[in-house]
Amino acid sequence: MSSSTTTADTATGDLSQSGAPKTVSTVRAQFGSLTAATTAAEESKTVAIAAPTAVTKTGFGVLSALTLRVGATGAPVAPVESPAVWVALAAARRELGSLDTVKIANTAESLQTTGELLPEADVSAAVDNGAPTITRTTVGRPSSTTGVVKGSVTATDPEKNPLTYAVTPTSSKGGTVVVDTKGKFTYTPTTAMRHAAALTTATPVDKTDTFTLSVADDQGNVTQQVVTVAIAPANIKPTAPGAAAGQPNSTTGVVIGTAWATDADKDAIILGGPTATKKGTIEYDNTTGTFRYTPTAEARAAANAPKASAAVKTDKFTITLSDGHGGTVTTSVTVNLANVDQNTFPGVSSGKVLTGTTGTKFEFVNALNGSASGRTSPTRVIVINPDGTAAATVTITGVPDFKNGGLIAAPGGGAYFTTINGTKTQVSVISATGALTTSTAMAGAPSGPITVAPDGTGYLTVGQFNTTRKTTISVVQIRPNGQTIVTKLSGIATGGVSVASDGTAYQAYQDGTTTKVLAVAPDGSVKTLSAPAGQTVVGTAVGTGGTAYLTTRNQTAGTTSVYTIDAGALSAPRVLTGNAVGAVAVAPDGTAYQVTTTGSTASISVITPTGAVQGPAIDYLPGYNGKFTTLQFADDGTGYLLVSNASGGAVVVVRPGGNDAPAAIPVPLDEIKTLKVGPDGRLFVNTTHTVSSTGAVTALPGSAGTEDLEFGPDGTPYAAYVTSTGIGFVNLNTGVRSAEIPGATAPSNFNGSLGDGFDPLTIGPDGTIFVRSYAGVPEQGTRQVSVLVASADGTNVVSFTDDGYGVWLTPTGDGGGYATVYDADTRTTKVWRVNATTGEKTIIHTIANGVATGGVDVRADGSLSVTTIDGSRPSNVTTTLHEFAG
Repeated sequence: MSSSTTTADTATGDLSQSGAPKTVSTVRAQFGSLTAATTAAEESKTVAIAAPTAVTKTGFGVLSALTLRVGATGAPVAPVESPAVWVALAAARRELGSLDTVKIANTAESLQTTGELLPEADVSAAVDNGAPTITRTTVGRPSSTTGVVKGSVTATDPEKNPLTYAVTPTSSKGGTVVVDTKGKFTYTPTTAMRHAAALTTATPVDKTDTFTLSVADDQGNVTQQVVTVAIAPANIKPTAPGAAAGQPNSTTGVVIGTAWATDADKDAIILGGPTATKKGTIEYDNTTGTFRYTPTAEARAAANAPKASAAVKTDKFTITLSDGHGGTVTTSVTVNLANVDQNTFPGVSSGKVLTGTTGTKFEFVNALNGSASGRTSPTRVIVINPDGTAAATVTITGVPDFKNGGLIAAPGGGAYFTTINGTKTQVSVISATGALTTSTAMAGAPSGPITVAPDGTGYLTVGQFNTTRKTTISVVQIRPNGQTIVTKLSGIATGGVSVASDGTAYQAYQDGTTTKVLAVAPDGSVKTLSAPAGQTVVGTAVGTGGTAYLTTRNQTAGTTSVYTIDAGALSAPRVLTGNAVGAVAVAPDGTAYQVTTTGSTASISVITPTGAVQGPAIDYLPGYNGKFTTLQFADDGTGYLLVSNASGGAVVVVRPGGNDAPAAIPVPLDEIKTLKVGPDGRLFVNTTHTVSSTGAVTALPGSAGTEDLEFGPDGTPYAAYVTSTGIGFVNLNTGVRSAEIPGATAPSNFNGSLGDGFDPLTIGPDGTIFVRSYAGVPEQGTRQVSVLVASADGTNVVSFTDDGYGVWLTPTGDGGGYATVYDADTRTTKVWRVNATTGEKTIIHTIANGVATGGVDVRADGSLSVTTIDGSRPSNVTTTLHEFAG
């Protein structure tokens, strides 16, 4: 610290009232000089120097000026015992070691001044206090495991004042920093920062971070230091690589395939590898995660030559899958070069065609091989491009899971497919190009269909009892890229997987006496939640905004508990009187309801965010003959529930929001066969009555003898009517009936269901109405089908009758469509084009040796295809895909 000393050798002015000679002494100190005079005869007194009249602080509290002033009487203008000067004197003592006391006799009378004793500028410089100096900064290397960096700063203070250390708690990139009393700091980067530093394109700036460390003395002086630390890169390399190739294009030989890997960091997988082999070239598309293999003309010719070996018919190469952060993994893929017959397959077609999100169509064929129940027979899936060309045929071991729907559309134009192979279940992912990936076989049978989450991930639960009556549950996550992840649990699953709008999937199950829920987050992480012991699981449900509900019952206590699942935890239970009937039902407006029963009464409770409001007892039990046990909702949130007992029944109307007590509306029990909520919010009870949201019951006009209720695109309700001479349709709003065609809703000897071939009523996308009927007894050689097509307003009608056992209808949205008539006895199929607007009814295609398994499929270019089967025994059946002009 610099200092300035001013020396005054004489004092100007009269220093004594008596004018006696005075002795003048000069006191020198580092902060300046004070000159005073005393008389030898006067008593010496110790004088305390008065405080400055003004103190100015700058920066962090550094004293920048000190001015000593006296008043007109010669006395100090500030109290003489001010501590500020003692602080200044103490500072001087530290520098000089000691400071003599000034003694002035009769100070009050004798000490006078003619003005300021010292210039302000000189004193200001004399009392400056120095800031700490950082003499050393040490920064360690980051931990390779945690990324933590440790270091320290060393500082000194010129006045040897105590020092304190501080640091900005958050670094410039978001890391955390702490420092102790000795200047030792600890820096911790975030996981995201470390992962960003691992990018293969990361710059030096991406790999460092900074923060500011401060050192201060007790006088408020602060010195700052910017510290730069290295960020330790962190990355988890991809795992579980795989690849699948489609079949070669019959014209070009091009093969489209897909490759995938699991990445714990959720990095996008980048495909790479050789761009050519001896037999062809390869291109990689990282937008879709696919590769394109194009064989050379020579390789393709050799593969398709007679008696070509298996090695000649294929090519093989290795794909590298990178996460862009330095992690790589490889997988090999084999592609076929030889053409494959895409139109004829051994086995029986399902007759059902799934159209994917990009227009690709899928149809499966089961090749029965005579094994027990055919459960080990292979299944083939035909993949058809949007332009109608055959893309591929894939073969999967096992039979389709017919009970739960078979093929399910997947994102990217592909399909999910569940098959049962003996006592095990497996899930396959089929891409739009025919690339196939199949999960490992899981013991047991599916508990429901595949449920698809908003992000496209499919979920399936498979359960099995083992020999000790314990159960194993497998919950499968099915990724669109073909990856499958299996989580195994112990217990009995209840229902299938429920998926909330935020993508979280829930599976409820019973593990001994404990109800549990497996929650699978969109990132694939899993968590198990447990309800208190002694409860039995009823099921889960999901509502709006990602809210999920778990319902349990305590049979002994006669109570039901409803939990909400939020932030990965179960809420406190809402305990209701009675036993639950199903899981929570959520209305379109987000209101959640729980139906319970006690004895012969039912109750509907509203589940609120913090509790529950239990409704009044209703003197009936839900359902009728095991049907209609759950609430049905209109778009405005109105709920309808059928309740019944041995002596009668009622429809309970629940107003939107659950604010009103449920209203019981009597409806004759023997009329209740079907309940459907129409687009206008009315509940249709069969085809005869409606119940409104206000509880009004209205009989529908012209409803006598009607069945098969359907709604037009504008919400108009239609029903098929049957008389002793034929069948037609009726507009249930107006009661106006169409002309009828001969026959009934099914052949007279028919006691079951043959797919959708016998539903009497179909409504096209433009409102065109189709009715089909059947007449005759095939065993007696009489078999006929009739089709009626009418415009939405009923003004234009066309119909035809043909020999056949069944008919499938394909509306085209232009006032007509196609009718595919098949005859199992003659093994023939005819395709009719019918149009109510033009009056056309024409046979456009006949197949001499094939029975149609479904209606025609209309392709994007207007061409048609239909699948037929031939052969008299299952082991000889062949499925053929026919293509022809529309």
